[in-house]
Amino acid sequence: MFVVLFHCPKELTLLFPANGQLAVDFFFCLSGFVIAFAYERRLNEGLSIANFSAARLIRLYPLYALSTLSGLILSGLVTHFVFHAHFLSILAPLFFLSVFLWPTRLSFIRAADKLNFPLNGPAWSLFYEILSMPCL
Repeated sequence: MFVVLFHCPKELTLLFPANGQLAVDFFFCLSGFVIAFAYERRLNEGLSIANFSAARLIRLYPLYALSTLSGLILSGLVTHFVFHAHFLSILAPLFFLSVFLWPTRLSFIRAADKLNFPLNGPAWSLFYEILSMPCL
């Protein structure tokens, strides 16, 4: 819950602990143990690194895509109803880059808020996990 609360606006989490971001570090450590426990036997039995990477990508990408699509819809509604702008010209390039897990700072697009993944802020963790996978 600390990880979820950490990503909420500060106005909604006034009672949030000062070092709540450490829950993210704890989550990464814990997930490393869970992944090692879940795949250790299969890796010892000959599961290739390519098959392991493919299994991780198949497991992670659908949730990433769903959360990015949710971010696109929410950003489109805010852009249209709050800023009265044509949201397709603004958000379509961001969505295209997001589908391929390409950070906006590595592209020609400069997001106003300087996020690497403006449609899905927490996607940076998936980007680095997939980047660290051996080539399929």
